[in-house]
Amino acid sequence: MYSNLLRVQWKSTAVPVLILALIVFSIPVWQLVGAEALSGGRRPELALPVLGALLATSGIYPLMAYAAGSALAVSSWLDDVQGKHVYALILPVPRWYYLLLRMAIGLTFVGALVAALWLSAVVATAQVTLPPGLHAYPGGLAVRFALAACVSFVLTYVMCSASRRTLVVLGLTFIGLVVLAVLAGVMGATAPLNW
Repeated sequence: MYSNLLRVQWKSTAVPVLILALIVFSIPVWQLVGAEALSGGRRPELALPVLGALLATSGIYPLMAYAAGSALAVSSWLDDVQGKHVYALILPVPRWYYLLLRMAIGLTFVGALVAALWLSAVVATAQVTLPPGLHAYPGGLAVRFALAACVSFVLTYVMCSASRRTLVVLGLTFIGLVVLAVLAGVMGATAPLNW
């Protein structure tokens, strides 16, 4: 059942997954090529500008993890929503099992993106000469990206699989929290809001 649903899901989401994989693959190469240009070889006094450049561009990873996880979660449900869940209702499996299968398939695609990021980071760090004292950790980068993408995927997946009534309650709760935060900021109570 998993392989059949994976094949069906791949037909509808192959292009977005490949585009996301290409973008994710290019990020570490782009970032470390810029670090190589700043490092100027193996001079230790240039380590600080390299770290500054890497720090300035490292915010792209959580944003890309959020975008990739959310896009894959939405694409997991897009066919069902367009077909008004008829396909899910005619399958001879309980709904909870179908939900788990859809989630596993989406997480498989997230795993493919993580593998692309890890491979790109390994290739990029193998090509770059960093100053003494600087080390690259492509595995750590891939693990953090995987965790962030999985959290984003699961949260978006839960919202996409919820009923309309649940979405209305969640939306109104979110709007209420935003209004409360804005009112607290206007009234000057910013101390508890500083995280």
